[in-house]
This record gives sequence, structure tokens and C-alpha cells, in this order.
Amino acid sequence: MSLSLIDPETRFAIVRVADSERARTAVYRFRHTVMVNERGWVDVAGIDPFDEQVNTDEDEAEGVSHLYSGSLYGGELDSTARLRIWKPGEVPSQRRAALELARLPGLAQACVAELDMIVAHPELGSRDHLPVAALFRAAFDLILEAGAQALFFTVHPGLAAAAGRVFGARRYGAKVRQELDGPAVPMVIIPSDTAYLERAGALFVASAWKHFVLARRPRVDLTPFVDELVDELASPMPEDARWSTYEERFYRRGVQRWSFFDGLRDGVVEELLARGEGQVYDVGEALFEQGDSSQQMYIVLEGCFEIFVNARSVDVASEGELIGEIAMLSSPEDGRSASAKALIPSKVIALDGAALKALTFGDPEAGHQVMVNLARFVAERFHERVKVGLRLERELDELRDES
Repeated sequence: MSLSLIDPETRFAIVRVADSERARTAVYRFRHTVMVNERGWVDVAGIDPFDEQVNTDEDEAEGVSHLYSGSLYGGELDSTARLRIWKPGEVPSQRRAALELARLPGLAQACVAELDMIVAHPELGSRDHLPVAALFRAAFDLILEAGAQALFFTVHPGLAAAAGRVFGARRYGAKVRQELDGPAVPMVIIPSDTAYLERAGALFVASAWKHFVLARRPRVDLTPFVDELVDELASPMPEDARWSTYEERFYRRGVQRWSFFDGLRDGVVEELLARGEGQVYDVGEALFEQGDSSQQMYIVLEGCFEIFVNARSVDVASEGELIGEIAMLSSPEDGRSASAKALIPSKVIALDGAALKALTFGDPEAGHQVMVNLARFVAERFHERVKVGLRLERELDELRDES
């Protein structure tokens, strides 16, 4: 029996297609507001600093639609995404290579689609209506109308499990990409694989049934590449998990987190790296376990790690972020308060109190900045946990009112 990660009472954001020049301009300006002004991605392709837009030639190509939620009036958009649908055999060679379509024989010559440039503003209250999930739902309906046999997209590694459950998406062996907001896992949704969508309790299962069971549209033959598809449903999902939890994580990962190295001179960074111990971790390998008495903290140099408390996923740490800082500031008898496992091949630098103390004595100014950054990081984590706690308290109050 499948478990739905979306509450049946959830109201989704209304998603529209930007079918006018005014609407497309609003989408491009929204991208600039979030990607450039909020996240500081000054190297993103297609920046127009004068009109404050982000758009490229691909945005106006044939088969491209721009989706958005929110209001055009006053430019108050909540989220946007770009949907590209290619007719059979017309996927450009560059995109075929990027999507690694060779792993999925037959799809390169089929009608396929890609959803990318997914941008959502972290401060807007309409996140209660799950605008990110709503974008996917609208995209799924559009690709069904166009006869597309697959929808490709990427997600942060910490969102892959939820995307598998909510969307019926699957990894297919394509390499993890490095995108503006960190590592990204390629995934695919195959609408005609209704059995898998039903197992997942996917958001789109009713639409898929309408087209491929009731209307008996031709299905994709999975046989040539079934071994490439990962069964995302093999691992059980906690019953109290909900897509809103992962949508919150989407917003948190989308806002560029500062690096622990911010504000440090190049020489200080080099000394930190020299005093620390470089370590490499493979997928699924534990960095540390909850209850361990070790007191090292780690700076993520490459890759990312998922953080667990009592076997529940609570966060993801990527490049430049700290892991295990609380243990270094606590007594060994207290033990670590969480576990951490690598989501993709990752590298860290391990530091202990002695290394930081030596740095402080050798260069007091640098030591002060390191401790300021450490305190800032701990404060940020505490602030996030307070927000999550308040949200859970609000949900409990709502449940009490309903009962």
C-alpha cells in the first residue's frame, strides 16, 4: 500500500502558462529578483542588468512554455519554471548528451520534455499551497496533452527520495551535475508507467490512468532500459513525512547559504585546510553516527551529506557548510546529536579544537573571524530549528481545533 506524502486537503497554487509578452517579461524579472538579487548568482547565463531580467535564446525556442504561480499585477509571482517539449527525434544533440538519453534507448526518438529553471521565492506565504509541486503537476498535464513519453528534471540529492514518492520519478544512472545551487540528481518521470506511479501514490496517477488505462494510449517499452531505472520506493518513508517538509527544504536550499570560508583571507583558508584532515566518502557512507563521542567538526569541500536525527532526515549540508560543529563545542560524554551520510561522493576537511586553538594563537585576527563564522553558523541552524518548531506547533494546534 502506497503512502501519499501530500495531504489530501492540500490546496495547490494556481499555475498558469505565460502566453503573452507581458507574462514572459514578469517571469524573466522574477528570475532576476530571486537568482541575482536574492541568491547572488552573478554568473548565471542571460542576465540583463539594465532591464533586470534573466533570459536566454532557449527561452524563446520552439516548444518552450513558461509556467508561473502568483499574480502578474505588481509582479508578485511565487514560482516559475521552464518546460521544453521536443517532438520525436528533435532533441538537440547538446541536450541529448546532458540528459544522457543514450541510457534510455528509444526515448531519444520519442517526444520528451524537460522541466528546468525552477525558481521559487523563499519569503512568500503561498508556499502553504505547495507552488513547487503545483508546477510539476501543471507540467505533467501539459506533457500528456503534447504526447510526451518522459519528463526529465533535476533535484538536489536531499530531495530525490521525496520526488520519487510524490512524482513517481526515478533516477536512471545519469551523473550528478553541478548546478548553480549545488549538486543535482537527474530524474525522469515516465507517464505511461502507471503501475509504478500507483505504487508511489504519485500526484499524477489519476491523469496517467486517464490517458494510458482508460484511453489506452501507447505505452513506452521499458524493457531496453528497465535495469537503469532505480526503484525509489524500495526504502520505507516515515509515515509522518509530508511533501511540505521537503518543499521547505527546497526553499532553504534555494536560498544561497554562506560558506564557512566567507570573510577569511586566502592564507587563513589555506592554513585551515593544512591543519585539518582531508577525508573522502562514497555514497551512503557514514561521516559519523548519532551518539558517537568524537568531537571533530567537518567542512564540506565537495558533494553533500544528509543529516539524520533518530533515523529521520532533518537537513542536507553541501559545499562550504559545517557538519558536527555542536559536538566540538560539547563534552564527549554528551555524544553526537545526529548522524550524517554522504548522498553523493563527497570530500570534507576534519577539524578539531586543537587545530582551531593553534590557529587562534598563531593569528588572533584570523582565529577571531573563524570563531565568528562558527557562531554565525550555529545561530543560523538554531534559527531554522526554531522556525520548524513553530510550524509544527501551529500544525498541532490546527489538529487540536479539528478534533
